[in-house]
Amino acid sequence: MKKLLLLCVTILLFSCGESNSNSSNNVSINPPSWIQGVWVDDELLTAGLRSGYEFKVDDLCQVINNSANCNKEILASFSNNEALNEVLFADVQEEISANRYAIDITIQSSTTSYIFEKIDNNHIMQKGVGGQVIDNVLTRE
Repeated sequence: MKKLLLLCVTILLFSCGESNSNSSNNVSINPPSWIQGVWVDDELLTAGLRSGYEFKVDDLCQVINNSANCNKEILASFSNNEALNEVLFADVQEEISANRYAIDITIQSSTTSYIFEKIDNNHIMQKGVGGQVIDNVLTRE
């Protein structure tokens, strides 16, 4: 009887241990205040295409013409669905300084990386990631 009780207690302890769910992944986006706002590519704007980024207090959106594709809602669907947390994965990693903002957004096995450097209060430069040469200057709207 003692062995059976010991076995039950052991099973109970291990079954109540740390969860394997991904709900503890960081899925919040927190751009620094100096970059918050809408930034567009002037060269594309003169060609008739409004393209750039909108940095909100808690989101990063890609802007094309009059529409914005934002990450917060997509990431929330991963963190708020406990039934799917075992198979879905999302994570956000940010590096923030007074003149640089870098963010990696991972959904499942795909990571999108962005690096932005402050030129002045009205201009930022999107830098290349992983050997890409972008160096794209964006202007605050």
